[in-house]
Amino acid sequence: VNKLIQYGKHQELDLYKNHVIDQALNILRAHDNIQCLFTTPKLLEALSEKISLPKAGIKGIFCGGTEMDAQFHRFAREELVPGVEFMPTYGNTLMGLACCKPFDPADNYAIIYYPPQPRAVIELVNPDNPEEPVDYGETGRVMLTTLTHEFFMPRFLERDEAERAQPIDQYPWDGVENLRLLSELQESVVVGVY
Repeated sequence: VNKLIQYGKHQELDLYKNHVIDQALNILRAHDNIQCLFTTPKLLEALSEKISLPKAGIKGIFCGGTEMDAQFHRFAREELVPGVEFMPTYGNTLMGLACCKPFDPADNYAIIYYPPQPRAVIELVNPDNPEEPVDYGETGRVMLTTLTHEFFMPRFLERDEAERAQPIDQYPWDGVENLRLLSELQESVVVGVY
């Protein structure tokens, strides 16, 4: 998919995306007991153009895999899937899935993630000096430490940046807000359907 975008083959990309949407529609129409969906923001929007997910019985959606901002978060909750439990997700193989702060309209649809401690710890650091953490509310590069019974990966610099978020009662450790691709990579990295 990324290669299709990189080479400007938008017609082929649309054909592939339509194929994925058609497969999802076939599954949703063939089974009346599907209540949860895992998808990317772009595929959720494309699927919602074809079918009302709440009317199809979907009660919850985990959405992630690519960058998602507050504007899309609002759009999804209010227009694409109103009344459906919408859960932004962030994670990878090293970390697992981070928990999203429970939705609160007072947050203006900001998406704030908290890593699954103690297995994973996220620090936001100065991109030019990974030994220097940034202050709350400041932008920093994501640095991940993972520790499980099988695996230890200390201080791995991810290709993401975010603002450092305060701990909350439910997650008494630092979070990350407005997660996105590292600024210096935004022109060189292709982000596709996934």
